[in-house]
Amino acid sequence: MISSYKSAFLVVFTAMMVITVVSVGSNAYRRAAEISFSLSSDVIGEMSDKIVNRTVGIFEAADLYLETNAALFPGRGDGVARDRLLRLFWRQLQLKPQLLSMYLADPGGNLLQVRVRPQLLTRTIDRTGDASVGQLVYRDSAYEPIAHIDGNGQFDPLGRPWYTGAAQARGAVYWSPVYRFYETSEAGVTAAKAVYGQDGELQAVLGIDIALRSLSEFLA
Repeated sequence: MISSYKSAFLVVFTAMMVITVVSVGSNAYRRAAEISFSLSSDVIGEMSDKIVNRTVGIFEAADLYLETNAALFPGRGDGVARDRLLRLFWRQLQLKPQLLSMYLADPGGNLLQVRVRPQLLTRTIDRTGDASVGQLVYRDSAYEPIAHIDGNGQFDPLGRPWYTGAAQARGAVYWSPVYRFYETSEAGVTAAKAVYGQDGELQAVLGIDIALRSLSEFLA
């Protein structure tokens, strides 16, 4: 029992103080939690937008490179023109490290390619003569040749889905479904564009490979 009014007052005052403090503390915690959640949502939303925009930027770069290279396509050209095109591919791949490979194939089955992983190399297949001649040139980071490997060039780009898909797209950029690349067995997608001459005949198909692993590493 409470022995005096003074003790009763102290008990009531203490109880009211506890209730007030708990009420104020709970309200402050709730408000702080709401503000924190709102700020976290804003930050996550902003980061998600940036990630989406930068990821889309990779695909937009591939699209832009195809359009640019199609405009610069030198026709069949000579060896100098082909080397300049390979150097152009190399420089573009340096600017977008998420891109794995760039190449060009014509209706004769000839191929020009630059691939940056697992090691930088250029690849050519020449079917203009009596035999199909293939060559791999491994290169250093300055594009200087390290080793040459000659082969018979059995790879036929004309039967690849990216080639037939681009030819059917009639000049629009064709995006392949996910598949495994012929050389590296990596899963990825290919953007390809057909180039036509003034007579409307197909001159070449340009392609760019984007590996899913590169996108995963970028997002990580």
